[in-house]
Formats: sequence, C-alpha cells, structure tokens
Amino acid sequence: MNMMSTDLASPARRRLCAGLAVGLLPLAARAIRPPQDVAALPTSMAASHPLLAIACAGARIVAAGQRGHIVYSDDDGAHWTQAAVPVSSDLLALSFPSARRGWAVGHGGVVLHSDDGGATWRRQLGGREANELALRHFESRAAVDPRAAALLQREKAQGADGSTPSFLDVHFSSETSGFVVGTFNRILRTDDGGKTCKDSETNVKSNLFAIAVAARDDVLIAGDQGLVLATNDGGATWQTQTTLTSSALYGVAYRGGSNAWIAGRGGAILRRTTDLATVKINMPKIGPIGREAPKLKDQENIPQLNFDNDDIPKAVPPVRKPIKPSAN
Repeated sequence: MNMMSTDLASPARRRLCAGLAVGLLPLAARAIRPPQDVAALPTSMAASHPLLAIACAGARIVAAGQRGHIVYSDDDGAHWTQAAVPVSSDLLALSFPSARRGWAVGHGGVVLHSDDGGATWRRQLGGREANELALRHFESRAAVDPRAAALLQREKAQGADGSTPSFLDVHFSSETSGFVVGTFNRILRTDDGGKTCKDSETNVKSNLFAIAVAARDDVLIAGDQGLVLATNDGGATWQTQTTLTSSALYGVAYRGGSNAWIAGRGGAILRRTTDLATVKINMPKIGPIGREAPKLKDQENIPQLNFDNDDIPKAVPPVRKPIKPSAN
C-alpha cells in the first residue's frame, strides 16, 4: 500500500496527471459552452456530414448543415472547401441575394452573415440577443396590448430557463432587406443587412418553417398545422390564409400574386388560386354516378357506346337445391 501511494505521488506521475488535466480542460469547456458560442471544428470530412441547406452564391455553390459546417465549391461540386464558421449549431437555411453577400440561420437562434461568398462567416444574432429583441418589442407594447403583456411573460419565462428560438428559414430579397422565421412564431425583419432587426408580431401561436419573399413588402410564410401567413406591407400586418389542410407546411415557392406553391407533410401540395387570400389543394374531381363519360380530344368524332337500363341484364338469384338428409 505504501509503495502504491509513493508511486502515485511521484513527480513524474504528478506531471503526467497535470498534463492530462490541462489537455482535457478545452474539451470540458467546449462541452459546457452552448454550440452558438463555439466555433465549428475544422475537418476534412465536413462535406460528408449531413447537409441541410444549399444555395448559389453567383457561380459558387454553398451548403450548410449540422455542427455549424458550411462548405463551398467553385468547380461544380468536384471539390469542397470548409468555411470558417463561429458557431457549431446546426444550420438549417441559406440565402444569397448576391454573389458576395449571404446569410445562414439555425438552431440556438443564430443568424450568420458572409460578405465573401460564403468563405468566412460572422455571427449577427444569437439566441440570447433574439430573446432580448423580443423582450424590448413586447415591453414597448405591454401597457396598451394585453396580448403583448402575455407574450412578454412568455419571453421572460423562456429566458429564465435558457430556452432560445431556432431560426428555420431566411430569405433576403436584396443585400439589405430580408426576413428570418422560426419557432415560437418568431419573425424578424431587417432593412440594413442584419445590423439591426425588428420583431414582427402575428396573432398566431405556431412554429414557422418556411418563407418566400416576392418583393420587399410581399411575403408568404408557411408553418405548423396548415398555417399560411401573408403580408403586403412588409410585415406591419399579417393575414392568415385559408387552407384545406392541418398538415405542417415546410416549403414555399412564391413570385407574387397567385404564383405561389406550398408543400408539406403527408404529400400536401397547395396552390394559391387568387391574388388575395385563398390557398387550396387541387383534388381530383369525381363525377356523379350515371354522368356521361368525358370524351378525349382524339375521340370527339368516334361513336360512343351508350347503355340504358334495358341493355343491362338483371341479376337472377341462384337456385339452391335442398339438401337430402343422410341415410344413417
């Protein structure tokens, strides 16, 4: 027992233990710090990790995904280079309004910006800043709006337990004007390239999954439980659109007016049919029984076979023979 104690207390063993402790300190600190405060680890396998978003920055292709990994290619995907990213949060969406300037958003409420085509990134917003932004917005309205007062209490509760919103989509219509959407019905707008953001309030309680910007003030958003929101005044007011589904809606393609398509869970595909507020699902129409069959274009001059009731034989019930009792 004494020999073992002496061996453990030897100077060489103490130096070894101290070296191991020093080496493990960065790993322990990294494990404690939230991913939005830790830079993405460089790795030669970044392009092989799960990638969740892709965009074109001019001729360059940029993809983003888990653990803050962003990669880009200048030779049509033959080779990929990992970008320098200040967070290790999962990144879910990209938007490049020009070849040089782009934005990425993801978990932990992070908003990242690049002004060199996606090669390097800096953080413009994090979860704590997003919560503070919402707090200031609702505090300014709580005295006159009971709903804002209730949302203020919600934001305070989320901040107290460390909850942060996740930003799920981003769309910039220019190098200065853009929108970000996410969980907790979060909508942010900027008109100065993300230097400042403004919280845009809606009358719904739902996660918002996708956004498309047709023009600076003409925006369509899709969310949970069949929710579709539209604005024509840049987010000052939002109108809930009528849909015929309660499925979660994850994708929007919108170019203004009635040129809008939305996709979601369970194969839901919605098309906007007017410029105002209607979104409906195209369903196959089944005619009533007995209606004349539609004529194909190439068969307009071909005689059609028509049947009336006398041409259809009536069913005759089968004649059943009595069963003879057995001879036992």
